[in-house]
Amino acid sequence: MISALTLKLPTQGSDAVTGTNFWLHIIAPAFTVVLFECVETGVAFTRRDMLLAMIPFGLYMAVYFVMVVLVGEERGGWSDFYMTRVFWPAWVSALLMLAVGVAVSLGLLFVQNKRAAQSWERIARMWSEDLEPTQLLIEAFGLSDGTSAQFVTQVS
Repeated sequence: MISALTLKLPTQGSDAVTGTNFWLHIIAPAFTVVLFECVETGVAFTRRDMLLAMIPFGLYMAVYFVMVVLVGEERGGWSDFYMTRVFWPAWVSALLMLAVGVAVSLGLLFVQNKRAAQSWERIARMWSEDLEPTQLLIEAFGLSDGTSAQFVTQVS
């Protein structure tokens, strides 16, 4: 989505975000983030989790590099539709794209972990103040989704 809005739209015009590209470059990424934020409400993630989630992004970058730079359009590869070599060398584009990918991932990680902490705080406020630690553990494990044990450990 960021590539389409910052690279393709200014250089290739509205074709980057109209027709099929509208769904591919705008709607699908936006809905993916919304779905993620709606489903994983109480789960906190680590930076390792964030890096693992970036594997498909890295693989796509590697395939794009091979097909555009190493193979090239003239030998059956892809055209440089992201225009990664128009303004500077491909390695500069790769570093910039990695930096943007990490920045977006860190932003999503921050928002997710903040929302997860808020979710657990809401749950904790609903519990009685006079619960003994043993009762708290029984109640938490009774939720049976596995994430409650993580919360109890953090609260204890």
